[in-house]
Amino acid sequence: YGTIRIDYAYVDQGPGLQKVDLFSRYGSAIGFRGEEKLGGGLSAWFQCESTLDAVEGQDVLCGRNSGIGFKGAVGNVFFGMWDTPHKLVGPLRVSPFSTAGPFGMGGILLNSSGSNVGNGLLGAQQGTGLGGTAVTAASFTRRQANTINYHTPVWNGFRAMGQFSATDEATSQTSAAVAAKPRLWSIGADYTAGPLRIGAGYENHKNYNPGLEATYTGGNDTNWHINAAYTFAGVFRLGGVYTRTEYELAAGTTLEQKAWGVYGDWRIAGPHSLRLGYTQADDTEGTGTVAVNNYAAPRVGGVPTGNSGAQLWALAHIAGNPGAK
Repeated sequence: YGTIRIDYAYVDQGPGLQKVDLFSRYGSAIGFRGEEKLGGGLSAWFQCESTLDAVEGQDVLCGRNSGIGFKGAVGNVFFGMWDTPHKLVGPLRVSPFSTAGPFGMGGILLNSSGSNVGNGLLGAQQGTGLGGTAVTAASFTRRQANTINYHTPVWNGFRAMGQFSATDEATSQTSAAVAAKPRLWSIGADYTAGPLRIGAGYENHKNYNPGLEATYTGGNDTNWHINAAYTFAGVFRLGGVYTRTEYELAAGTTLEQKAWGVYGDWRIAGPHSLRLGYTQADDTEGTGTVAVNNYAAPRVGGVPTGNSGAQLWALAHIAGNPGAK
């Protein structure tokens, strides 16, 4: 199975700033999956999905959602690299726009960047993580490696998911040479009944140190979100999301960010649809004096920074499959 997508974009940043043209190929992938029925309603399965980069030709085999597990009437237990539950029930479920690309709202809502795949947990301490960079530690929309996962069956429209990662991404796994043993915990749940959908997620990063404080250990970074969507008359879906993020940069030093968005997806007629979106982040808060990826430092020289929020307007006409992501 697979999908190929290439976007070409041109960015004019205004007088005195460089004009940029670039390719985006988010969402392009090729995958292989299989299943073996074991009897009694239980099956063993595997999946290997890789990015399909038709522009630069770069890829890592099984670098996207890939794993092996067992599923049956009591749910799905599996191991590997997979989207976190926080992401699976997150903004993409209520917004017709991707978190990446020209319309991507992930940088505002969840502090994401183009490198938020793979491990990348100790980017701040190692300079580069396994499959990520230093900014990867900041993101709360991620595909996490080295994970154990459980997804429940769907019960009358309700489902829940949980995931945690092993600590084998530390520089030294078993000795005290590196005190920090990074670990991720993620949970999510959603409910769908006819035109209504409601979702919520929570994620905790332990010892990720996104503030580049290499000597600080024990930090907890968290994000939680709630989202909902309703489809009117089967043709217009209105969705909204609210997120709150907090980074522990050092003992007693934090950076906090609140953000929200509202989105519309109007299936006009035939293959045509109109998509609209507005995403906003408030000014950062807290006592931190360093920026974390896209989020500005709340204070500089003991004074609140101010004017550190962001806004993103999006408008797209789709001619083809109008189904929202």
